[in-house]
Amino acid sequence: MRDCPEQRVISGVRVVTPVKVLSGASITINKNYFVEIEGSEDPIAGEKEDWLIPGLIDTHVHGAGGADIMDARMDSLFQVAQTLLKLGTTAFLAATMTVDERQLAKGLKTVNSFIRLFQDIDDKETAAAQHKLNGIRYTAECLGIHLEGPFISGRFSGAQKSVYIQEPSVSLLNQFQAWSGNNIRILTLAPELVGCENVIVESIRLGIIPSAGHSAANWLEAQQAKSWGIKHITHGFNAMRGLHHREPGLIGMALADEEIAVEIIADLVHIHQCILDILYRLKGADRLILISDGMRALGMPAGEYELSGQSVRVSQGEARLTDGSLAGSVASLLDGVKTMIFRVGIPIPDAVRMASLIPARLLGIEKRTGSLEKSKEATFLRLDPDWNLKEVWVCGNNIPIK
Repeated sequence: MRDCPEQRVISGVRVVTPVKVLSGASITINKNYFVEIEGSEDPIAGEKEDWLIPGLIDTHVHGAGGADIMDARMDSLFQVAQTLLKLGTTAFLAATMTVDERQLAKGLKTVNSFIRLFQDIDDKETAAAQHKLNGIRYTAECLGIHLEGPFISGRFSGAQKSVYIQEPSVSLLNQFQAWSGNNIRILTLAPELVGCENVIVESIRLGIIPSAGHSAANWLEAQQAKSWGIKHITHGFNAMRGLHHREPGLIGMALADEEIAVEIIADLVHIHQCILDILYRLKGADRLILISDGMRALGMPAGEYELSGQSVRVSQGEARLTDGSLAGSVASLLDGVKTMIFRVGIPIPDAVRMASLIPARLLGIEKRTGSLEKSKEATFLRLDPDWNLKEVWVCGNNIPIK
């Protein structure tokens, strides 16, 4: 990303920091970074001011704008990344599906090529590189891959195709990571499956976060998985055993253990408002990660769509397969933040943190992004007083989103 051309000041706004809201605030940007953030903690003073929040980071999104990661085409990845940016998501992990091995290989290699394209541009301070950058529309930053499957439970496969589920294998995991160019950051798997202990240990060795999901694990199996290194849960409450007072299962273990982080889809379709409230009360903001789990209909009108060869009907804010199973979400990550604030009623800094600083910490990039703080990248969203997206700023550049 190019340096912004000059020092800039934005004033008369409300700034959401990790722990508080500053009213009548101003931010100063020099080149790509925040150099000053000032304001008052008086809530009355800024009632009619715009909001500034960090750019949002989605660690689990399959598609957007009519395109899908598993299309395995560069034009589709550009469409997904451009659409996400226009919706307020400035960085993301490209989530895969459980598909045949040839298609998975193609998808992983295409995401690697997409990531490397931008790395090459950033690394080359040449006129040719700058010309190439000028020819590419601004996009959300792809931080890597969330490999969802194929080591999952057939009983809780959800919208994943069960015919392509594979037995857990260290050699397969290494093959997947090689195809991805070492860009797999999260691996969703069912820890109760035979062979998962070795896969979990190997994923940690490779720098991949193992995450339990699409799983039939009972409480004892979940406890065992934690001892192997599981500290993360994929889209909590979905595609797993429900919470039961005699068998709490994977989600019960996650709720009771303060070390476990849980992904949540706050679209009021995947999880009821009451459960979102319970999750927040039990886990707190620092152990909850808002995700979209968006599919290709994200940012698109209702109608007929496709998900890895399966027909999907989008109607009234829900995406479902022909058998009625949920097939991802059509609510953006910013929609999820607003749900947590205005429907669940949690403090604004907490809701924002769950979609910015917490995923940044998970991925180890919190020193450069994820919050509005001095010396960090000036990547943020400007919202009107009613929380409608007005502007997206990336590294100090105001990006056209209309």
